[in-house]
Amino acid sequence: MLLVVLSLLWLNFSFTYDNESTIISAVSIAKTVLFKIEAKPSKNDFLLINVSYQKTLIPKLDHYGFEIGNEAITDRVSLAALFEKTSSFNNHRYLVCDIFLDQPSPADSVLLHHVRRTKNILFPYHRQDGKFLRPIIPIPQALSDYDSDFGSFLKYSYLQYDTCQTIALKMYLDLHRGIYKKSGWFYKKNGRLVLNSFILEFPIRQYDIFREDTVGYNSIHLTNFLSLPDPLMEEMLKNKIVVIGDFLETDLHQTIYGANAGPLIHLNAYLNLRENKNMLTPWFFIYIFSAFYVFSFFLFKKNKVSTLKWIRKIQSSKLGGFLFDYLKYALFLLLMSITSYLIFGIHLNILIISLYFSIAEYLIEYYYKNVKQIS
Repeated sequence: MLLVVLSLLWLNFSFTYDNESTIISAVSIAKTVLFKIEAKPSKNDFLLINVSYQKTLIPKLDHYGFEIGNEAITDRVSLAALFEKTSSFNNHRYLVCDIFLDQPSPADSVLLHHVRRTKNILFPYHRQDGKFLRPIIPIPQALSDYDSDFGSFLKYSYLQYDTCQTIALKMYLDLHRGIYKKSGWFYKKNGRLVLNSFILEFPIRQYDIFREDTVGYNSIHLTNFLSLPDPLMEEMLKNKIVVIGDFLETDLHQTIYGANAGPLIHLNAYLNLRENKNMLTPWFFIYIFSAFYVFSFFLFKKNKVSTLKWIRKIQSSKLGGFLFDYLKYALFLLLMSITSYLIFGIHLNILIISLYFSIAEYLIEYYYKNVKQIS
């Protein structure tokens, strides 16, 4: 029971270890890419609009307010023109504009006017150096931060700082009228236990977008979209989850599936939440409890299973014995984690649990060799 609770607490941390990332990446790629065991969402549900090349220059100011040059930001005039269309149609399901409006622009008043008339729309805000960084205009917003381990994104945390809803969580709550909250040390979605920090699956990956063939998901550059006639534009937006952002240039992040755009990370995090990928089922608890029970049985078993001579020679030294026990349990837990992912879609953290078993076995052997014999 202790290991079950520790595993759940550890799984809810937003980071992993580098060696675990390598293992997780290999298993995930084998499942989804090599064996094709994944469910792709319908291509008709989404529209991705790229703003990578839609830039304009604004004055760059120093800390004292003096102009020191120019900097490029996403063109607000083009964004305002886009939201003028979305507000007039208002036939989309949801619209996420993953563009942080942290610099002022002459077009902000027009942009704000059309944003306020657009339904189900969301923008990002950030947290940096202990402070929340908000957009310069009052628009609907959610937290857009996620952690990277060793330069690679792995886990998405849906609820951060206890009450801050991320973009993916806000999308889910708005679209599905769900309830998501922290309950003590754990988290609940619609009254059921879930993992708040979760290793995402990527049903929509970078190679699925902006393809020259017709196989990929609906994706278009903002300039091309604004050049379309209104009837076609309205049809493309109809009942779609629209994601606007930089898909091809500066907002790319290394993931277990290679480089993927930041807006895709939010979209896939929403899809994982919608499909209950982070749900902790009773069968999952039965599985990890049974596995830890078997491990613990052999751990506390006084008469150890006989081993080969060369293994016993390694185990005879303190360091060699400790490392052998650590690797032994790491292997068993690796197989346990792979099974967990294939059946329940949940990767387990194996290194810390392996360390627990190694230390526990060392203490038990010390007890039998020294304390028990003396008594």
